[in-house]
Amino acid sequence: MKWIKLYEDFEDDDGIDYALEEEILDLFATMIDEDFEVTVNTKIYFPSRVGKPSDLNQSILSDKEYFKGMMIDIKRPERFTGDLTLEFKSIISQIIGNGYKLFTMDPLGIYNRFTRSSHIDIDSIKINNELVDGAMQLKTQKDSHSYYPINNIRVYLSSDVKISFSPKELAIFYNWRNYIEKDDTIWIEIEEGELAGLFIPDNSDYYGYLVDGKFPPYYSEYYRPKISELSNILNKECLSKLVDYILQNTDTMERFIEENDLSKDSLTISKSQFKDIILSPRTYYLSKFLKFSYDEDHDITKLIDNIIMTIGDRFSIDHRETNKKEINEAFQRLLKKYNISFEKSDPIFIMVSGDDDINHINYKIKYNDDWIVDTPLDLDEMSLKSVFKDWVSDTIGTVDLNVRLSDYGDTDYNELSNDIISEYF
Repeated sequence: MKWIKLYEDFEDDDGIDYALEEEILDLFATMIDEDFEVTVNTKIYFPSRVGKPSDLNQSILSDKEYFKGMMIDIKRPERFTGDLTLEFKSIISQIIGNGYKLFTMDPLGIYNRFTRSSHIDIDSIKINNELVDGAMQLKTQKDSHSYYPINNIRVYLSSDVKISFSPKELAIFYNWRNYIEKDDTIWIEIEEGELAGLFIPDNSDYYGYLVDGKFPPYYSEYYRPKISELSNILNKECLSKLVDYILQNTDTMERFIEENDLSKDSLTISKSQFKDIILSPRTYYLSKFLKFSYDEDHDITKLIDNIIMTIGDRFSIDHRETNKKEINEAFQRLLKKYNISFEKSDPIFIMVSGDDDINHINYKIKYNDDWIVDTPLDLDEMSLKSVFKDWVSDTIGTVDLNVRLSDYGDTDYNELSNDIISEYF
């Protein structure tokens, strides 16, 4: 017979060997002529050549070897006269003789008292009209001569042809929807809020940010430094330009010298000398001079207020972004903990009237066999994103984050100082 080799050469892209199916149906021509319904499915794969019935319930996984096989369904007609028992056994023997093994047989849901399961062997079957109410019969017990009627028989046969599936081929096998092909595998794309909503409980402190994309404001007035703290924030160049500006635009130097008794032996101190004195790290005059000038000159008051507000704005933004980063990193650690490989898109910011901007980020999640290995779902024609979401719900559930948020932001003081120089000097 030629059909045993056909599936190697004529299998279609959908995994079905249509030529082989036709060959098998030809073998059942006599039974089909007697109005038995026979269907053949060659899109069947077994983890071993001869296995146990529970193997049929396992999901097909990627990059694992399987034996290609077939499934033959036979349904009895409403009426039948004659005996096709030997014909049926002869057909199965021909298939087995051409390289297949009988994996198992199933009366499709009928409990068999012989095997204590729903699975049967070929010697337990009769196909004739001995029983008034059945053309197909199954033994009631191993050594019994009693039979009871059955309506259907399903035959599973395995070949010696090994096959494995890449993730892309697996998607075709299951006819999955909503996936992306990338780097020789498949991915799903999911918005960060939808992804986080699978894990983060709605009473979590981080639900609003990760799920809804909203982060509470950090008000800059709480971050504004005191004048006495400016010398520890601004770099030397910025402080020098601030002092120069005060010296060039006010007369506070003379009054400050007089009030603080900086002139020795009534010698006049130049502006350059004065600047060296108050900028010296060994003195505390800088903060005093800035406070003195702030109190004495209206223009300097405005300038220093603006600098302090600029610093407060930067501190609040940096603290907020640092905390965002810490929450994001904690969420990504959670994903990695459960072996979820991902890539993030660049954020897209959408302004919402009367509210903070909403940060939209998409994740690409790489397919993993863990999603389907123990699933009770019928995977055919599912959305791969739904497969992933069901896996998270069934195996992980909600998990809150454990985040230690920093009390301060990660501010670059030199960059801040240079920005102040550019804006005010």
